[in-house]
Amino acid sequence: MTSAIFIAGAALASNSIDALAQELPKATQKILQQIKLDPSYLKGIDAELAVPAEWIARAKKEGTFTIAASDPEKAFRAYIAPFVERYPFIRPQYEHGSYNNRVIKPLLAFKQGRLITDITTSITGAIHMFDEVKALASLKDIPNFNNVREELRPDSGLFASKDLRLWCMAYNTGKVKKDSLPKKWEDLITMKELHNNVVGANDRSMTWLVPLRNEWGMAKTTEFIQAFMGTVRPQLRQEGINALTGLTSLGEVPISIPSGDTQVYELATKGGKVAWHCPDVIPASVAEIALLNGSPHTFASKIFINWLLSREGQIAQYSEIFTPPVHKDLPIEKFAVYPDELKGKKQVAINANFSDEHAEEVQKVWGGLWQKRMQTK
Repeated sequence: MTSAIFIAGAALASNSIDALAQELPKATQKILQQIKLDPSYLKGIDAELAVPAEWIARAKKEGTFTIAASDPEKAFRAYIAPFVERYPFIRPQYEHGSYNNRVIKPLLAFKQGRLITDITTSITGAIHMFDEVKALASLKDIPNFNNVREELRPDSGLFASKDLRLWCMAYNTGKVKKDSLPKKWEDLITMKELHNNVVGANDRSMTWLVPLRNEWGMAKTTEFIQAFMGTVRPQLRQEGINALTGLTSLGEVPISIPSGDTQVYELATKGGKVAWHCPDVIPASVAEIALLNGSPHTFASKIFINWLLSREGQIAQYSEIFTPPVHKDLPIEKFAVYPDELKGKKQVAINANFSDEHAEEVQKVWGGLWQKRMQTK
């Protein structure tokens, strides 16, 4: 009898999940199948996506918005498919570009009284410049702003974190054994076999050192940077992160710092001799999303941001660019491409309230030593 009740209960649960899936946009159903994710992760999503009726009415009149971001446009179009299906009256326009297109050009235009985009993204290091000229609108009235993990939400509300980037190290699997890698970041200083050009590092200190500064404080971070430069004596590389990870896969650089999990994963799945290793603690940066003040497409933009910060938006984004979600109800480990590297380790992100301030502190120390080393090469 108990067995029969269990089977009946399981059947009801299965039917309930199937019914839930069928209520979702077809694009969302396809994404869930693609990443093999249980539809129950999206239970109650319609309530989460609810916005004031006035927003919908005004968004229908606006009809569009423009977003400047660094994702390949093909990936962007793929992951916003559920949004387009839910809001067919809003036509997103996409500006794929560099830091110059996302930050410098929109900022200069705003100072001249013009708007060349409604939404911009990934503005770490420039938030204070936007704030100085009151260029950013508050996002606090966006319902899903409060569903972003608390430590990733700025008190000002002038931006929201849209996804996490995990920054550790890549290593060449033909030249370096996993068990020879440091268990903690501090071990780099004492492990002599990793000194003198074994490690390659580029000048992107904000990715990994700024989160470590948030965990350690500035005094310990300064000591670590000084020892890293003076004792570890890494190769100082001019390449960007993706190129440096590629050189690790080719064996030119045995170990590279920083390396993102998604970049390593993409190379490894294509046959690259590269893997990802995380000492404890795990540094994480965020990709911000912000709305320009005075946007003529404010309500269409807010509806989009609200969707992107929802569980549906976060899962859709992950399905294309593999970045862990910032939504408080979505466990990072479930959406990590190297979940075993996260087990038992603390994750620490850039402080949302002091990201620019901490970045400036770290870069002052790192940049000075970087320049000194470069001049003596």
